[in-house]
Amino acid sequence: SHKGKIHPDRHYPSMHFVQVGLLALVSWVLELERRRAAQFHVQAQKAVLDVKVLEVMTQSFCDASVHLDGQGGILDAGKLALLLFRTSLGDGVALSDLFTDNDSRAFADLLADLAEKADSVPVRRLHADLLDAYGGKVSTLLTVCAWKDSYGEVFYLVGVSESDSTLPEMPVPDLPSLVGVSES
Repeated sequence: SHKGKIHPDRHYPSMHFVQVGLLALVSWVLELERRRAAQFHVQAQKAVLDVKVLEVMTQSFCDASVHLDGQGGILDAGKLALLLFRTSLGDGVALSDLFTDNDSRAFADLLADLAEKADSVPVRRLHADLLDAYGGKVSTLLTVCAWKDSYGEVFYLVGVSESDSTLPEMPVPDLPSLVGVSES
């Protein structure tokens, strides 16, 4: 008969409850982290899909489509070299180096603004003059979007369309961000 007898280790039940409590806490924290990672992965996949759509659109409707790294370095210049009468654009060349001084600053400001909002894949436009191989100005309309990959790194896609500099300058409205747009 075990009635009235105390376990030889009188702290046994309380230690067991503490262990179970700690395991539950660790499990809860791990589950929260797993959910955050899954949500981030889904957002990154959505951004990749949005960018693929934009990439197809820029290739179809723009004269050149350019991929940039987070610092504005050219990863893939597409047809931009042809547009600027250049034989090539080396890897890592900053796209801002191909602008006039004023437009280079405006472009850098635009990239900085887009980088802050890259979680929502923002799209903006900018009129800017690029410099061709001979130092001549090529008036362009840039359509720029930013996104973050699954590691949180920012990248840019720039659609470059040659524009007629003889036409009066017209304001270019910002385009809506792609994330959160209803799919109907």
